[in-house]
Amino acid sequence: KASGLTLAKEEWLEAPNEAVCLLDFGLARNGGASEGDAAVSSSGVVRGTVFYMSPEQLRGMAIDGRSDIWSAGVVLYEMISGRLPFDGPSASEIASNIIRAEPQPLTLPGGASVPPRLAAIVHAAMAKDRSQRYQHAADLLADLQRLKADLESDAASIVGTSEARQATTEQVTIDEQPPN
Repeated sequence: KASGLTLAKEEWLEAPNEAVCLLDFGLARNGGASEGDAAVSSSGVVRGTVFYMSPEQLRGMAIDGRSDIWSAGVVLYEMISGRLPFDGPSASEIASNIIRAEPQPLTLPGGASVPPRLAAIVHAAMAKDRSQRYQHAADLLADLQRLKADLESDAASIVGTSEARQATTEQVTIDEQPPN
């Protein structure tokens, strides 16, 4: 479970399949601040859980839906790898890493590789330059749904050869086709 994130199954959902509700990317607090919570300034410029804050939010710039896409990318990264993409001993170090450093390579817990298309989707959601990020959540969802459909129909072509499984995410773009 990610800190500041709640996954809940609600009985009121009338969907044929089970659904997951993502609640709170860390802007609401439950009690006092903890390590990783950004300070709330008197002007209210920067606030939230630093781990999930976009680079533009940390810089105090105007934010839009693409900042939420960043946060969703961080949550996806954490769900896949079991760890956060940026680390540090303090909130200010973590914020600096989010702004300046590249995320740790995306791997499964234990170091196993992630299908390159999945890694590319997560990294596109977490592009530091918001103009390079998904522009709308529907675009992110569409790529995830296409990947899911492709995995269900032909997982071997998505996971690829042992060479493809060893590829780093830096070698893959979101437009790349699976190997034949």
